[in-house]
Amino acid sequence: MNSIFHTTIALLSLTIGYRYGGSLFILGISPYLIYMVLQCDARFFPALVLHCASETSATSVIFSSFIILSIYRYKKIFNLKMKTLFWILTGLLPVFIWLTFESIIKLSMYPPIAIAQNGYYLSFFAFFYGTLVSNSFNKKVLRETYAILIIVYLLYFIGVIEFTRIVSGFTFLFSSFFALFFVFKTKKIFLFPISLFAFLSTINSSDESTLTNIFIAFASFIMVILYFKDKNKIILNSTGIIPFLIILILYFYGIKNYMNIEGVYSHEGKDFSNWNSLSKWITWKFFADRAPYWAGGVSQIFEFKHLFPIPGMPNIVATFISGNEREITFGSHTTMIELIRKYGIIPGTLLVSSLIHMVIVSRKIMSQKDLPATIVPLFSMAIISTIVLTLNGQFQILPGYSLLSLGILGIAYGAHMRKYLKLT
Repeated sequence: MNSIFHTTIALLSLTIGYRYGGSLFILGISPYLIYMVLQCDARFFPALVLHCASETSATSVIFSSFIILSIYRYKKIFNLKMKTLFWILTGLLPVFIWLTFESIIKLSMYPPIAIAQNGYYLSFFAFFYGTLVSNSFNKKVLRETYAILIIVYLLYFIGVIEFTRIVSGFTFLFSSFFALFFVFKTKKIFLFPISLFAFLSTINSSDESTLTNIFIAFASFIMVILYFKDKNKIILNSTGIIPFLIILILYFYGIKNYMNIEGVYSHEGKDFSNWNSLSKWITWKFFADRAPYWAGGVSQIFEFKHLFPIPGMPNIVATFISGNEREITFGSHTTMIELIRKYGIIPGTLLVSSLIHMVIVSRKIMSQKDLPATIVPLFSMAIISTIVLTLNGQFQILPGYSLLSLGILGIAYGAHMRKYLKLT
Protein backbone atom coordinates (compact mmCIF):
# COMPACT_ATOMS: atom_id res chain seq x y z
CA MET A 1 0.00 0.00 0.00
CA ASN A 2 1.04 3.61 -0.55
CA SER A 3 2.94 5.10 2.40
CA ILE A 4 0.53 8.04 2.46
CA PHE A 5 -2.26 5.61 3.33
CA HIS A 6 -0.36 4.39 6.42
CA THR A 7 0.50 7.96 7.40
CA THR A 8 -3.17 8.95 7.11
CA ILE A 9 -4.18 6.04 9.33
CA ALA A 10 -1.56 7.17 11.84
CA LEU A 11 -2.89 10.74 11.85
CA LEU A 12 -6.44 9.50 12.43
CA SER A 13 -5.17 7.26 15.20
CA LEU A 14 -3.33 10.13 16.87
CA THR A 15 -6.25 12.56 16.68
CA ILE A 16 -9.15 10.17 17.29
CA GLY A 17 -8.22 6.54 17.91
CA TYR A 18 -5.83 6.80 20.84
CA ARG A 19 -7.68 9.72 22.31
CA TYR A 20 -11.15 8.17 22.37
CA GLY A 21 -10.62 4.47 21.70
CA GLY A 22 -8.62 3.66 24.81
CA SER A 23 -7.25 0.19 25.48
CA LEU A 24 -9.57 -1.53 23.01
CA PHE A 25 -8.25 0.59 20.15
CA ILE A 26 -4.64 -0.11 21.13
CA LEU A 27 -5.35 -3.83 21.37
CA GLY A 28 -6.99 -3.84 17.97
CA ILE A 29 -4.29 -1.85 16.19
CA SER A 30 -1.31 -3.66 17.77
CA PRO A 31 -1.01 -6.38 15.06
CA TYR A 32 -0.92 -3.64 12.42
CA LEU A 33 1.82 -1.79 14.34
CA ILE A 34 3.88 -4.97 14.62
CA TYR A 35 3.38 -5.61 10.91
CA MET A 36 4.72 -2.16 9.98
CA VAL A 37 7.83 -2.61 12.12
CA LEU A 38 8.64 -6.12 10.91
CA GLN A 39 8.38 -5.03 7.28
CA CYS A 40 11.68 -3.23 7.93
CA ASP A 41 10.87 -0.55 5.38
CA ALA A 42 11.37 3.20 5.82
CA ARG A 43 8.07 3.96 4.07
CA PHE A 44 6.42 3.20 7.43
CA PHE A 45 8.75 5.55 9.33
CA PRO A 46 6.49 8.67 9.28
CA ALA A 47 3.48 6.61 10.37
CA LEU A 48 5.44 5.03 13.23
CA VAL A 49 6.59 8.47 14.40
CA LEU A 50 2.93 9.49 14.68
CA HIS A 51 1.85 6.32 16.47
CA CYS A 52 4.69 6.73 18.95
CA ALA A 53 3.71 10.37 19.49
CA SER A 54 0.53 9.14 21.18
CA GLU A 55 2.70 8.09 24.16
CA THR A 56 0.27 5.27 24.91
CA SER A 57 0.86 1.53 25.32
CA ALA A 58 0.99 1.36 21.52
CA THR A 59 4.45 2.90 21.82
CA SER A 60 5.62 -0.03 23.94
CA VAL A 61 4.24 -2.41 21.30
CA ILE A 62 6.25 -0.64 18.60
CA PHE A 63 9.51 -0.57 20.54
CA SER A 64 9.16 -4.17 21.67
CA SER A 65 8.80 -4.98 17.98
CA PHE A 66 12.04 -3.06 17.34
CA ILE A 67 13.77 -5.46 19.70
CA ILE A 68 12.35 -8.49 17.89
CA LEU A 69 13.35 -7.03 14.52
CA SER A 70 16.88 -6.24 15.76
CA ILE A 71 17.40 -9.79 17.00
CA TYR A 72 15.95 -11.27 13.81
CA ARG A 73 18.15 -9.06 11.60
CA TYR A 74 21.25 -9.33 13.78
CA LYS A 75 23.47 -10.32 10.85
CA LYS A 76 22.76 -7.03 9.09
CA ILE A 77 23.48 -5.18 12.31
CA PHE A 78 26.79 -7.02 12.61
CA ASN A 79 27.61 -6.20 8.97
CA LEU A 80 27.19 -2.53 9.84
CA LYS A 81 29.82 -2.90 12.58
CA MET A 82 27.42 -2.64 15.51
CA LYS A 83 28.16 -6.01 17.08
CA THR A 84 29.33 -4.63 20.44
CA LEU A 85 26.42 -2.22 20.71
CA PHE A 86 24.00 -5.03 19.83
CA TRP A 87 25.33 -7.30 22.56
CA ILE A 88 25.24 -4.52 25.15
CA LEU A 89 21.61 -3.62 24.49
CA THR A 90 20.28 -7.15 24.04
CA GLY A 91 22.39 -8.33 26.97
CA LEU A 92 20.45 -5.92 29.18
CA LEU A 93 17.10 -7.32 28.02
CA PRO A 94 16.85 -9.97 30.81
CA VAL A 95 17.37 -7.22 33.40
CA PHE A 96 14.40 -5.24 32.13
CA ILE A 97 12.23 -8.33 31.72
CA TRP A 98 12.98 -9.12 35.35
CA LEU A 99 12.17 -5.54 36.38
CA THR A 100 8.84 -5.73 34.57
CA PHE A 101 7.74 -8.98 36.23
CA GLU A 102 8.99 -7.87 39.66
CA SER A 103 6.95 -4.67 39.37
CA ILE A 104 3.83 -6.60 38.34
CA ILE A 105 4.12 -9.39 40.91
CA LYS A 106 5.53 -7.62 43.97
CA LEU A 107 4.20 -4.10 43.47
CA SER A 108 0.94 -5.05 41.73
CA MET A 109 1.79 -2.59 39.00
CA TYR A 110 -0.52 -2.40 36.00
CA PRO A 111 1.31 -4.37 33.24
CA PRO A 112 1.36 -1.55 30.62
CA ILE A 113 2.84 0.79 33.23
CA ALA A 114 5.37 -1.85 34.27
CA ILE A 115 6.52 -2.09 30.65
CA ALA A 116 6.42 1.68 30.15
CA GLN A 117 8.89 2.21 33.01
CA ASN A 118 11.49 0.62 30.71
CA GLY A 119 10.85 3.31 28.10
CA TYR A 120 14.31 4.87 28.24
CA TYR A 121 15.85 1.47 27.55
CA LEU A 122 13.39 0.54 24.81
CA SER A 123 14.12 3.80 22.99
CA PHE A 124 17.70 2.73 22.27
CA PHE A 125 16.40 0.19 19.79
CA ALA A 126 15.14 3.05 17.63
CA PHE A 127 18.78 3.39 16.58
CA PHE A 128 18.90 -0.18 15.29
CA TYR A 129 15.58 0.32 13.52
CA GLY A 130 16.97 3.42 11.83
CA THR A 131 20.05 1.61 10.59
CA LEU A 132 18.00 -1.30 9.25
CA VAL A 133 15.63 0.91 7.24
CA SER A 134 18.23 3.45 6.12
CA ASN A 135 18.64 1.77 2.72
CA SER A 136 14.97 2.49 1.92
CA PHE A 137 14.86 6.03 3.36
CA ASN A 138 14.27 8.07 0.20
CA LYS A 139 13.09 11.54 -0.80
CA LYS A 140 9.44 10.56 -0.51
CA VAL A 141 9.88 9.37 3.08
CA LEU A 142 11.83 12.53 3.85
CA ARG A 143 9.02 14.73 2.49
CA GLU A 144 6.42 12.84 4.50
CA THR A 145 8.51 13.17 7.66
CA TYR A 146 8.64 16.93 7.17
CA ALA A 147 4.93 17.02 6.36
CA ILE A 148 3.78 15.15 9.45
CA LEU A 149 5.69 17.49 11.73
CA ILE A 150 4.01 20.49 10.10
CA ILE A 151 0.57 18.85 10.37
CA VAL A 152 1.04 17.81 13.99
CA TYR A 153 2.15 21.30 14.94
CA LEU A 154 -0.90 22.82 13.24
CA LEU A 155 -3.22 20.33 14.94
CA TYR A 156 -1.66 21.19 18.28
CA PHE A 157 -1.82 24.92 17.53
CA ILE A 158 -5.56 24.83 16.79
CA GLY A 159 -6.25 22.56 19.76
CA VAL A 160 -7.20 19.35 17.94
CA ILE A 161 -4.55 17.37 19.81
CA GLU A 162 -2.82 17.93 23.12
CA PHE A 163 0.90 18.58 23.37
CA THR A 164 3.07 15.75 22.13
CA ARG A 165 6.87 15.66 22.14
CA ILE A 166 7.18 15.76 18.37
CA VAL A 167 5.76 19.29 18.44
CA SER A 168 9.26 20.23 19.62
CA GLY A 169 10.61 18.22 16.71
CA PHE A 170 8.83 20.58 14.34
CA THR A 171 10.55 23.57 15.90
CA PHE A 172 13.99 21.95 15.92
CA LEU A 173 13.75 20.67 12.34
CA PHE A 174 12.47 23.81 10.67
CA SER A 175 14.83 26.03 12.63
CA SER A 176 17.57 23.95 11.00
CA PHE A 177 15.84 24.10 7.62
CA PHE A 178 15.77 27.89 7.72
CA ALA A 179 19.55 27.78 7.21
CA LEU A 180 19.00 26.44 3.70
CA PHE A 181 17.44 29.72 2.70
CA PHE A 182 20.26 31.56 4.40
CA VAL A 183 22.86 29.81 2.25
CA PHE A 184 20.60 29.72 -0.84
CA LYS A 185 20.72 25.96 -1.20
CA THR A 186 17.03 25.37 -1.76
CA LYS A 187 14.27 26.71 -3.98
CA LYS A 188 11.48 25.40 -1.74
CA ILE A 189 10.17 28.90 -1.14
CA PHE A 190 6.81 27.63 0.15
CA LEU A 191 8.66 26.35 3.24
CA PHE A 192 10.26 29.74 3.92
CA PRO A 193 7.48 31.16 6.18
CA ILE A 194 7.25 27.88 8.08
CA SER A 195 10.99 27.77 8.68
CA LEU A 196 11.18 31.44 9.60
CA PHE A 197 8.26 31.03 12.01
CA ALA A 198 9.87 27.99 13.67
CA PHE A 199 13.19 29.78 14.09
CA LEU A 200 11.78 33.05 15.40
CA SER A 201 9.19 31.41 17.66
CA THR A 202 12.00 29.53 19.39
CA ILE A 203 14.33 32.45 20.03
CA ASN A 204 11.70 34.98 21.06
CA SER A 205 10.98 35.87 24.66
CA SER A 206 7.65 34.08 25.10
CA ASP A 207 7.04 32.11 28.25
CA GLU A 208 7.11 28.88 26.26
CA SER A 209 10.70 29.42 25.10
CA THR A 210 13.40 27.71 27.10
CA LEU A 211 17.17 27.90 27.06
CA THR A 212 17.30 24.30 25.81
CA ASN A 213 15.03 24.92 22.82
CA ILE A 214 16.83 28.12 21.93
CA PHE A 215 20.22 26.42 22.00
CA ILE A 216 19.06 23.42 19.95
CA ALA A 217 17.44 25.62 17.32
CA PHE A 218 20.41 27.94 17.03
CA ALA A 219 23.06 25.19 17.08
CA SER A 220 21.18 23.13 14.47
CA PHE A 221 20.90 26.22 12.30
CA ILE A 222 24.65 26.85 12.59
CA MET A 223 25.52 23.22 11.84
CA VAL A 224 23.63 23.33 8.54
CA ILE A 225 25.42 26.54 7.55
CA LEU A 226 28.79 25.04 8.49
CA TYR A 227 28.05 21.97 6.40
CA PHE A 228 27.38 23.99 3.26
CA LYS A 229 30.43 26.16 3.97
CA ASP A 230 32.50 22.94 3.83
CA LYS A 231 33.41 23.20 7.51
CA ASN A 232 33.00 19.46 8.07
CA LYS A 233 35.97 19.24 10.45
CA ILE A 234 34.46 21.84 12.75
CA ILE A 235 31.21 19.87 12.85
CA LEU A 236 32.97 16.59 13.61
CA ASN A 237 35.22 18.10 16.27
CA SER A 238 32.36 19.87 18.05
CA THR A 239 29.97 16.91 18.11
CA GLY A 240 32.29 14.11 19.23
CA ILE A 241 33.35 13.29 22.77
CA ILE A 242 34.04 16.94 23.68
CA PRO A 243 30.42 18.04 24.37
CA PHE A 244 29.86 15.02 26.59
CA LEU A 245 32.97 15.84 28.62
CA ILE A 246 31.67 19.40 28.96
CA ILE A 247 28.35 17.99 30.19
CA LEU A 248 30.15 16.03 32.90
CA ILE A 249 32.03 19.18 33.95
CA LEU A 250 28.78 21.14 34.10
CA TYR A 251 27.22 18.43 36.27
CA PHE A 252 30.10 18.62 38.72
CA TYR A 253 30.24 22.41 38.78
CA GLY A 254 26.49 22.90 39.02
CA ILE A 255 25.92 20.35 41.78
CA LYS A 256 28.87 21.61 43.79
CA ASN A 257 28.12 25.32 43.56
CA TYR A 258 24.42 25.91 43.02
CA MET A 259 23.61 26.46 46.71
CA ASN A 260 26.14 29.30 46.87
CA ILE A 261 24.72 31.38 44.03
CA GLU A 262 23.60 34.88 44.98
CA GLY A 263 20.93 37.07 43.47
CA VAL A 264 18.67 34.37 42.07
CA TYR A 265 16.88 35.61 38.98
CA SER A 266 13.13 35.31 38.79
CA HIS A 267 11.77 33.38 35.81
CA GLU A 268 8.79 35.70 35.63
CA GLY A 269 9.19 38.93 33.75
CA LYS A 270 12.41 37.94 32.00
CA ASP A 271 13.84 40.47 29.57
CA PHE A 272 16.17 39.48 26.73
CA SER A 273 16.71 43.03 25.46
CA ASN A 274 20.26 43.19 26.85
CA TRP A 275 23.06 40.81 27.66
CA ASN A 276 22.94 41.46 31.42
CA SER A 277 19.33 40.30 31.64
CA LEU A 278 19.96 37.33 29.37
CA SER A 279 23.00 36.20 31.38
CA LYS A 280 20.97 36.40 34.59
CA TRP A 281 18.27 34.24 33.03
CA ILE A 282 20.86 31.67 31.90
CA THR A 283 22.29 31.63 35.44
CA TRP A 284 18.79 31.11 36.83
CA LYS A 285 18.12 28.21 34.44
CA PHE A 286 21.43 26.57 35.24
CA PHE A 287 21.58 26.97 39.03
CA ALA A 288 18.01 27.41 40.27
CA ASP A 289 16.07 25.44 37.67
CA ARG A 290 18.33 22.47 36.81
CA ALA A 291 21.14 21.84 39.29
CA PRO A 292 18.78 21.00 42.22
CA TYR A 293 17.34 18.12 40.16
CA TRP A 294 20.82 16.91 39.19
CA ALA A 295 21.92 17.03 42.83
CA GLY A 296 18.82 15.12 43.94
CA GLY A 297 19.47 12.41 41.37
CA VAL A 298 23.14 12.03 42.31
CA SER A 299 22.25 11.99 46.00
CA GLN A 300 19.85 9.10 45.41
CA ILE A 301 22.50 7.15 43.46
CA PHE A 302 24.92 7.47 46.38
CA GLU A 303 22.15 6.61 48.86
CA PHE A 304 21.08 3.35 47.21
CA LYS A 305 24.35 2.40 45.46
CA HIS A 306 22.19 0.06 43.35
CA LEU A 307 24.05 -1.86 40.67
CA PHE A 308 20.79 -2.86 38.97
CA PRO A 309 17.29 -1.30 38.84
CA ILE A 310 15.16 -1.28 41.96
CA PRO A 311 11.43 -2.01 41.52
CA GLY A 312 9.44 0.94 42.76
CA MET A 313 12.40 3.34 42.79
CA PRO A 314 11.29 6.34 44.88
CA ASN A 315 11.12 9.86 43.51
CA ILE A 316 14.07 12.15 44.05
CA VAL A 317 13.99 14.95 46.61
CA ALA A 318 15.45 18.22 45.33
CA THR A 319 16.76 20.93 47.65
CA PHE A 320 16.46 24.39 46.11
CA ILE A 321 18.50 27.53 46.70
CA SER A 322 15.82 28.81 49.06
CA GLY A 323 16.38 25.74 51.22
CA ASN A 324 12.98 24.29 50.43
CA GLU A 325 12.77 20.60 49.58
CA ARG A 326 10.40 19.16 47.03
CA GLU A 327 9.63 15.67 45.79
CA ILE A 328 10.20 15.48 42.03
CA THR A 329 8.17 13.05 39.95
CA PHE A 330 9.87 13.59 36.58
CA GLY A 331 13.38 12.55 37.55
CA SER A 332 16.68 14.43 37.56
CA HIS A 333 15.99 16.32 34.32
CA THR A 334 19.21 15.16 32.68
CA THR A 335 19.94 11.99 30.76
CA MET A 336 23.20 10.65 32.18
CA ILE A 337 22.24 10.97 35.83
CA GLU A 338 18.68 9.78 35.24
CA LEU A 339 19.67 6.59 33.39
CA ILE A 340 21.96 5.58 36.27
CA ARG A 341 19.47 6.63 38.96
CA LYS A 342 16.55 4.87 37.34
CA TYR A 343 18.21 1.70 36.07
CA GLY A 344 21.21 1.19 38.34
CA ILE A 345 24.93 1.79 38.02
CA ILE A 346 25.71 -1.06 35.62
CA PRO A 347 22.78 -0.82 33.14
CA GLY A 348 22.73 2.98 33.44
CA THR A 349 26.43 3.38 32.67
CA LEU A 350 26.16 0.98 29.74
CA LEU A 351 23.22 2.93 28.32
CA VAL A 352 25.00 6.27 28.76
CA SER A 353 28.04 4.85 26.95
CA SER A 354 25.79 3.51 24.19
CA LEU A 355 24.11 6.90 23.74
CA ILE A 356 27.45 8.66 23.41
CA HIS A 357 28.62 6.01 20.95
CA MET A 358 25.50 6.45 18.81
CA VAL A 359 26.10 10.18 18.49
CA ILE A 360 29.81 9.82 17.77
CA VAL A 361 29.41 7.22 15.00
CA SER A 362 26.33 8.74 13.37
CA ARG A 363 27.72 12.28 13.19
CA LYS A 364 30.26 10.98 10.66
CA ILE A 365 27.53 11.31 8.02
CA MET A 366 28.39 15.02 8.06
CA SER A 367 31.83 14.20 6.62
CA GLN A 368 30.17 13.30 3.33
CA LYS A 369 30.13 16.34 1.07
CA ASP A 370 27.41 15.29 -1.33
CA LEU A 371 24.37 14.90 0.94
CA PRO A 372 21.04 16.08 -0.49
CA ALA A 373 20.43 19.60 0.81
CA THR A 374 17.05 18.84 2.37
CA ILE A 375 18.27 15.92 4.48
CA VAL A 376 21.05 17.89 6.19
CA PRO A 377 18.63 19.74 8.57
CA LEU A 378 17.15 16.40 9.64
CA PHE A 379 20.53 14.96 10.57
CA SER A 380 21.58 18.23 12.18
CA MET A 381 18.45 18.29 14.33
CA ALA A 382 18.96 14.71 15.51
CA ILE A 383 22.63 15.17 16.38
CA ILE A 384 22.26 18.50 18.17
CA SER A 385 19.04 17.68 20.04
CA THR A 386 20.44 14.38 21.32
CA ILE A 387 23.59 16.06 22.63
CA VAL A 388 21.89 19.09 24.20
CA LEU A 389 19.03 17.14 25.76
CA THR A 390 21.57 14.81 27.33
CA LEU A 391 22.45 17.77 29.55
CA ASN A 392 19.09 19.45 29.94
CA GLY A 393 16.40 16.83 29.51
CA GLN A 394 15.43 13.26 28.82
CA PHE A 395 12.80 13.28 26.12
CA GLN A 396 15.28 12.41 23.35
CA ILE A 397 15.24 8.91 24.89
CA LEU A 398 11.50 8.78 25.46
CA PRO A 399 9.66 6.39 23.10
CA GLY A 400 7.27 9.19 22.18
CA TYR A 401 10.10 11.17 20.58
CA SER A 402 13.17 8.97 20.11
CA LEU A 403 12.45 8.02 16.49
CA LEU A 404 13.23 11.68 15.73
CA SER A 405 16.49 11.52 17.67
CA LEU A 406 17.96 8.03 17.96
CA GLY A 407 15.98 6.73 14.98
CA ILE A 408 17.29 9.51 12.71
CA LEU A 409 20.81 8.94 14.09
CA GLY A 410 20.44 5.31 13.07
CA ILE A 411 19.39 6.33 9.56
CA ALA A 412 22.39 8.66 9.36
CA TYR A 413 24.77 5.97 10.55
CA GLY A 414 23.31 3.32 8.25
CA ALA A 415 23.51 5.65 5.26
CA HIS A 416 27.10 6.53 6.05
CA MET A 417 28.21 2.94 6.56
CA ARG A 418 26.43 1.61 3.48
CA LYS A 419 28.28 4.13 1.38
CA TYR A 420 31.53 3.49 3.20
CA LEU A 421 31.19 -0.30 3.00
CA LYS A 422 29.43 -0.21 -0.38
CA LEU A 423 26.61 -2.37 0.96
CA THR A 424 23.36 -2.88 -0.94
